[in-house]
Amino acid sequence: MPNKSPKNPKTPPTKPHLRPFDIVLMATVVLVPLIYEENWVFVAFYTKLLVFQIGLCALYATWVLNRQSIGAFRTSPIFLPLGLYISLSTLSIFWAINPVEALVHIAQHVGLLLFFLVLFNNLTPQDLPRHLPPIVITATLVAFTGILQFAGWGMHGIPSAGLPSGTMGYRNYAAMYMILSLPLGVFLFLQARRISQIGLWGFCISLMFIFLICTRTRGAWLGLATACVIAGLVGLIYKRHSLIDPKQPRPHILIALAGLILTVLFVALVPPNMGARGIERQSPAKADLIQAITSPTTTSSIQNRLDLSRHTLEMIADAPLLGVGMGNWQFTYPIYDGGDTVWKGSAPRRPHNDYLWAAAELGLPGLALFLWFLTQVMLQTLRLFKSVNTASQRLFALCLGISLLALMGHAFFSFPRERIAPSMLFWMLVAFVAILDHSHRPTFTRLPLCTWIPRLGLICLLLATWFAARSTLFDRHFAFALGYLQPQAWDRVIQETTLALQKGVFDPQAFLIRGVAHFQKNNYNEAVQDNLKCLNYHPNLVNALNNLGMAYNELGQHQKAIAVLQRIPSIDRDHVESHANLGLAYQGLKQYDPSIAAYKQALARNSDSPDEIRYHLATTYEQQGNMQQASTLYAQILKNNPNDARTLYRSGVIFQRLQQYDRAIRTFQKTLQFLPNYPPAYYNLGEVYLLQADTTRALSAFEAFLSNWQGNPQPVQVVRQKIETLRKKSGP
Repeated sequence: MPNKSPKNPKTPPTKPHLRPFDIVLMATVVLVPLIYEENWVFVAFYTKLLVFQIGLCALYATWVLNRQSIGAFRTSPIFLPLGLYISLSTLSIFWAINPVEALVHIAQHVGLLLFFLVLFNNLTPQDLPRHLPPIVITATLVAFTGILQFAGWGMHGIPSAGLPSGTMGYRNYAAMYMILSLPLGVFLFLQARRISQIGLWGFCISLMFIFLICTRTRGAWLGLATACVIAGLVGLIYKRHSLIDPKQPRPHILIALAGLILTVLFVALVPPNMGARGIERQSPAKADLIQAITSPTTTSSIQNRLDLSRHTLEMIADAPLLGVGMGNWQFTYPIYDGGDTVWKGSAPRRPHNDYLWAAAELGLPGLALFLWFLTQVMLQTLRLFKSVNTASQRLFALCLGISLLALMGHAFFSFPRERIAPSMLFWMLVAFVAILDHSHRPTFTRLPLCTWIPRLGLICLLLATWFAARSTLFDRHFAFALGYLQPQAWDRVIQETTLALQKGVFDPQAFLIRGVAHFQKNNYNEAVQDNLKCLNYHPNLVNALNNLGMAYNELGQHQKAIAVLQRIPSIDRDHVESHANLGLAYQGLKQYDPSIAAYKQALARNSDSPDEIRYHLATTYEQQGNMQQASTLYAQILKNNPNDARTLYRSGVIFQRLQQYDRAIRTFQKTLQFLPNYPPAYYNLGEVYLLQADTTRALSAFEAFLSNWQGNPQPVQVVRQKIETLRKKSGP
């Protein structure tokens, strides 16, 4: 009698099938952190944003094509605060000073929301483990690159505003990514069964931890440490829940000890060797580990952060309900700063605190919604930790919580919500929490509109991708323009800034740079127009105000120059150039007393070029008729630079007016030693010789003037008449 087949035959386990959605998601997670552009202005931003938007479009395309997942729409408790926060952010474009910048930030936030939605509706709890290894491996590659940079072993060709940064563009941004990825690596390490897997994840953790130390980012250290302490307290409170399955003995201790030894040896034996790059150039006090910990008490960095926070609180107090608009903190902040942190060539873009940033741009309601969203996420994580049944699930929930809390803590000292790669990973982990929470209490919405959500999302993302592509091209051309500044290739600067601005006004300082090029080419009308356009988008940019005043001065429109330049002291009271240019404007109007006062204000602010200001102050005294003061200032300049021909000439003029003819002659002759073809010196020398009745030398000086003069023909006629008169008097 034949054997009956069992009713429930056991089939061998099959390897999980990777869907197109999973492949696209993994590719996006890997490419966004690793991609970089060699030519950039806004550090490691637009290129990563473009790649993220392209990946997001592909994810939505697979969602639209997957008819099984498009019929129902999952819901979560975090939708309400999240939706309200994004809605308020979008509405803020109507009261933002710079709507283009607001749109850039809104598009980024909407993209992150859509990223959360597509993950939440297309992944299941069973899908999540397969997406952790790409995150950890990618973070390890970033860490390995950063370690090479730190030790001076290579990879310095990757663009960075502060090494070591891997492929993230700046060390703080890399640290953000590390504190998000490290707990996930720990989870994979503790869950591994095979020696090869344990060794791999242990090695990844070691590299990430070493690199996190190398970044010297104290805010990230504090954020991760605080998150671990909170997680430890949660573990103690709910100690009945074990995190490690005791039935699965694993050799983790030895590998963890080996990783710890590797970390200690690297920190002890490998000094920073970035060759005056990165933190060795920008923050020497942070290059050494001990100095990095103690430097807040020995540097002014902490004071700058406190000033930023204090003035941001003043902004919030003035606009508590609506704020200044998404992305517009940077355009309003300078009027509150008074020169504390705004200085020549630098204007902060954000307050280095995400919570103050949100409150300043969206008001206290915006901050409340932001905190409500974050609180809801952490409550879901805690509820998940308490409700899951296995040690592995509890450990996963705890590691997710540590990652999210670490970045939230770091956000008190930095701005992770702006950066693309950390934000992408943060929202991915938020989606993981929401997916796991949803699996315990599923809720769906089945409405006709639900089937349109993926399609509408795809349309929005295609527009956002087009926007990101234009902003990327803008940043590239702007970077080229800045590269042409130092060699003073002004035509190329104008060409590249024009190409950049054709893509959109993604940074109004492109107008500023083009205005500088026009000014250097003596195109003063064009310089005025470019600076006015810059101020339309950034009305409190000190350099644009100063450059506009300079252009007005060159056009002889001194009243307009004064009106513009007088705005600067309220923004930056110690801006030396603005006081000097104000003195020049009053001098042009022959208002000598306010001109002298302005030049003295410039001198009192420890200018890098005091002799230049002294020269203009001396010419003002000279025009006023105060020859003694003018002579004293010229003498001070010549004491510092005895070969300054311009000042020598003016000193000679003073001696001539004071009838000190011998000193005038010696001074004019010395001027001609350095400027042998300078016609005014020959003319004045001829005049002095005439006063001394030395006709022969006077004729020689006037003839030298004629041979060197190339300007207006009227002085030539005057000098020729003098020569004819002298020859008649001297006879044949």
